[in-house]
Amino acid sequence: MRTTLYQKKVNIRADYFKLIGAGLKDINDLELNEKIVTLDLSDNKLTDFLDFPENSNIETLILDRNPLLSFKGFPKMEKLTNLSLFETPLAKLSNFRALAYIAAGPQLKILNGTEITKADISNAHTYGDPQYTINLVTQGWLPKRPSYTNDMKPISIREETGKSKKKTPAKQNTPTTKKSLVARATMKKEETFKKQKEQVDGNQLTRMLNILDSQKNDPLSVRAVRILRSIGVPRDEIKQFLKNYFSPVVHQKKQPKVKKPQVDPNSLEGQIEKQKETIHLLATQLCTIRSQNRNFVMYEEMINEIAGPLFENARIVEEELARDEKGLTESYISQQRNNTSIQPQIQQVDQRMDQPKDLYVDLRKTLIEYLKTTPEKNDNELIELLNDLDDVDEEEDIEEEEGFNEEEIIAEEEEPAEEVNADEVFLAEEEDNIEAEEEKIDEEEEKEFNEEDISLKINEQDKVEPGPEDIPINEEEDHEGEDLDQEIVAEEEDLADEPAPEPIPEEEEEEKFLEEEVDDELYDLITLKPKSN
Repeated sequence: MRTTLYQKKVNIRADYFKLIGAGLKDINDLELNEKIVTLDLSDNKLTDFLDFPENSNIETLILDRNPLLSFKGFPKMEKLTNLSLFETPLAKLSNFRALAYIAAGPQLKILNGTEITKADISNAHTYGDPQYTINLVTQGWLPKRPSYTNDMKPISIREETGKSKKKTPAKQNTPTTKKSLVARATMKKEETFKKQKEQVDGNQLTRMLNILDSQKNDPLSVRAVRILRSIGVPRDEIKQFLKNYFSPVVHQKKQPKVKKPQVDPNSLEGQIEKQKETIHLLATQLCTIRSQNRNFVMYEEMINEIAGPLFENARIVEEELARDEKGLTESYISQQRNNTSIQPQIQQVDQRMDQPKDLYVDLRKTLIEYLKTTPEKNDNELIELLNDLDDVDEEEDIEEEEGFNEEEIIAEEEEPAEEVNADEVFLAEEEDNIEAEEEKIDEEEEKEFNEEDISLKINEQDKVEPGPEDIPINEEEDHEGEDLDQEIVAEEEDLADEPAPEPIPEEEEEEKFLEEEVDDELYDLITLKPKSN
């Protein structure tokens, strides 16, 4: 879109278009919507109205502070009622309001903030019928004043009556009356207006069009100088106007920097330079504040609209809290009076309030001295301090009781330690050793008893008996009974898995039988061995 160059300065709404201070020279750089009702193009560089869209919906057109030199190209806007052209060269014309009425049309109601008057309309009609003169004004025609002729001068009744007496004698039967004279004068005026219209349509119109055609190709500088001179603008202002329009600040050449001589800061010139720097800094800050003035205004409006009720509510709450603190006792008594279940307490409070002031003052002094506080505190604060003091006393009593109990427990624990003698300690240790030895003996007996049971079971079942190598002989081998049991079980499983033995001769059987009997005797001797202490 063409508006990308100016999108930072454009404020677009559905029915409002605003573009201020963008250096716009041609309206073709913008794409306007048909729904726009208000168009504001102030502080730009438009010199005429060429290429303006003929939008029938625009009601307000604002072109303040633009170098407008003529109404050339003014569009047809049937709904335009408000036109603003403040601080433009056109506004300095003596017949500005009449020409603006001709260019805008009869629907225009307000021009530069003031309403169109009947005098403005009559001045516009002095140039001719607006239906015809609008074509000249929109092509750049700027007349200085209306060109009156002898026929266009107003004719008095006396002049007309004098001329009629000389030319036409009065008839005998029709006497001259006032009404007949007025009718003749009006007829004469109509004839003169017809002649003037014919002249404008003939010679003057062709002459004006020829002038406009000859000036059509003139450059902007020539047209500006011609129009500004006709208005009466001095030469200096014309030069400044052309300079501002044709040589903006952006295209100025950079001037070479000139080294300033060093100045002693303690001297008068140095102090002046410092003041200049501070003034420049303050000026820049002021410019930034002015540029952000709109944000400050919006922020203030937001605070007033949103935060205002909050501040008001906070103020009301503070007032209510202060009121409650002051009338706390009164409100409490009034509430208690409404309750019929505590009438005796209310009577006591009433009696207390009815007592003389001297007693109250004395009690207050004694309480302040007891609490060691300042007399500036009110009754409620004194009561709170007294309650806090009671709580502190209770806590101290509890702590003392706990400390006393702990001391008694410690004393009880320490007393038997002091009474025990060395002999008693030695005896106690001997008793403990004896008990430990007895427990070891009992455990050994239980183990031996278990081993005897196991050996008996093996003999009853006629299982393979252990050889002399496997029989425990001393006390250390007795503790390995459990391992032997496990080995016996494993040997039984191996025997079960082995194939059936071959037949043994009779001599070998007898030898084996004798060996088994010897083994049984040895086993019995071992098992029936007396217990070792």
